[in-house]
Amino acid sequence: MPVDEYNPQEAARILDEAGWKLGADGIRYRDGKPLKVEILSTQLERALSYGLMNQIIQESLARIGFATEMRTLEWGAYLNEFRAGNWHVTFHTHNFSSPRTMFGAVLDPDGYWNVNQHGKATDPVLAQVADRIREIYTLQATTLDDEERFAQWREVQMLVQEHQLLSWLVHWEALYAIQPWVKNAVITSSTTDVLYRLHEVWLDRE
Repeated sequence: MPVDEYNPQEAARILDEAGWKLGADGIRYRDGKPLKVEILSTQLERALSYGLMNQIIQESLARIGFATEMRTLEWGAYLNEFRAGNWHVTFHTHNFSSPRTMFGAVLDPDGYWNVNQHGKATDPVLAQVADRIREIYTLQATTLDDEERFAQWREVQMLVQEHQLLSWLVHWEALYAIQPWVKNAVITSSTTDVLYRLHEVWLDRE
């Protein structure tokens, strides 16, 4: 999947062309209005420093002339603001709520926590994308060929990349410890945190 390079110089060039000129205070302005991003955050969760994540985001945006406003709310208040859409950038911890999570990150349009928000889309293009992702989920339940499954998964990723309404910007890696007497255990690269080919795992207790 193609990835956009972090390039502050190119970003500055694009903003200059769009009329956002850098002021003496380091913030870009157009027609007297500052280039400002509202960042909505939850409180500390799962031993993660959201304060550090906020700092990284703010510093990255500041390098190209964005002003930022940070709001950190408790979970209930955060969800109200999140669902109301009162933010430009946000992140939070979420768990799977759909049984169809073989793709990880809940790309299922009908999953409660999903990364594309297409399930109830009325726009014809987005509705068509959601239907196609649902169709691929059904195919995944019956397709055994690894190459076909890979192609299906890639199609879903590309559809989400091109048409997603929300984009998760922060992910963290998990560390796994496996007992030495557990043989042939392979952890998937998916965020579902499950063993791959569990039926092939065996134990050596001797």
